[in-house]
Amino acid sequence: MRAAELKWTGELQTHCVDWKVGKLEYQDGTCWKKCLKGSEIDSQGATVTLVGDMVHDTDRTVNCPHGYTGEVKLRCDDGSLSIEEGVCWEKCSAKTIFAALTPPEFNGAASGPSPQVVKDMIHEEEKLFACPSGSTGSWKATCDHGSITAEGSCYYNPVIVTGNFGDWGELSCGSGMHVIGGGCHAKNSIFQSSRPSDDGTRWICGGFGAAKQIWAICSYMPVEIKEVDGGDWNEVSCGSGKVAIGGGCDAHDNPHKVQFMGSDGSSMDKFKCGGTGSPKATYAICAYDDGEYSMHKVGRDDWGSVSCEPGYTQIGGGCDAKSSPHVFEWNGPMTRYGWKCGGGSGGDQGSRRGAKDVWSTCHATRSMNNCKIETGVMYVGTSGDEEVGTVEVSSADECCLQCGENPSCEYFVFTKPNMCYLKKNWQWKEEHGLGENIIAGTRPEA
Repeated sequence: MRAAELKWTGELQTHCVDWKVGKLEYQDGTCWKKCLKGSEIDSQGATVTLVGDMVHDTDRTVNCPHGYTGEVKLRCDDGSLSIEEGVCWEKCSAKTIFAALTPPEFNGAASGPSPQVVKDMIHEEEKLFACPSGSTGSWKATCDHGSITAEGSCYYNPVIVTGNFGDWGELSCGSGMHVIGGGCHAKNSIFQSSRPSDDGTRWICGGFGAAKQIWAICSYMPVEIKEVDGGDWNEVSCGSGKVAIGGGCDAHDNPHKVQFMGSDGSSMDKFKCGGTGSPKATYAICAYDDGEYSMHKVGRDDWGSVSCEPGYTQIGGGCDAKSSPHVFEWNGPMTRYGWKCGGGSGGDQGSRRGAKDVWSTCHATRSMNNCKIETGVMYVGTSGDEEVGTVEVSSADECCLQCGENPSCEYFVFTKPNMCYLKKNWQWKEEHGLGENIIAGTRPEA
């Protein structure tokens, strides 16, 4: 009887009708079942377990179980457990968040870096995630009952290395990087080859016995190198969902000259190499197309350069020696933010000629407030720093927001840890010694 008694609560009134035989007769009262310890009830997938017994017609507020947030008020009614009010919401685990912030794979690896995620998020929590060192951008994530909605991106900042060589040279990226582009200056001559190595870790330039300066544009971003060996004009298509962010050319035979070298067309899905009378191998460096790549092309005389628009990072470039003698001696970076092409017949200073089209291939990276941003570069106005305001903020995302709220602001410069300079009348870019501690960007787009 003792075990049975523990399952019930309440009082009964009885009347003794025959004391000799111990006969009792019910008079009044009710026995109610308890809700027993260990009883379980579901709230949106969360199993809420009763820690101790509850008696009839009582309630108790308890916390939701591990992996969930919130609390529920439990009620016991004659042994039946119910939720009187409250809901359990599933948390978003750090693993789930990281997966949502990881970009699609390309060539067997994630196409970009992901922010560090160390904590779970609770229901309806919204959080900004900064991209890791060596990359630009940010992510915003919102937790909704265990599911993550995320927007944003991280993009590896390209690293340019350069070196001087004889008539042929190979420049390595090192540090586990591979080339996403490169360039060559055949001093007072023209070059025969400027291309990635077959394994994608070096940039090769050479030909015609002249000293060379070589640039390699390096990144941890996964790429795929495609090659076509054919006639004097070739193009290599990267295919659907891919973009030709760079490439190269090798003019095998006489006259060993290259007239056109670069991504072809506004879609940037092909890399083109050409020049009359010289069979060539053409190389395309293909990457995942995240929709933020573009080209910025201008017409120049025999020598010229071009930069990406504000908010765009230069990842490569190209040149078309469209006028006779259809050659160039320099096709490569002028700085980390400018591309240069030039040269003419014979190579001596007095005989350079031939109009060129020169272009930068560019990538935009956005802050969460929809400003396009660039790392390690100072934006400069018409007559120095045309400031329209200065404010202390904690991030480039906040600096972007401040620019959007100031009607005179056209672009901004954020310097870590907390200074935001609002500016107007952009004219040019300058490389800055602060490196990743400086971020410049455009006014937020509507």
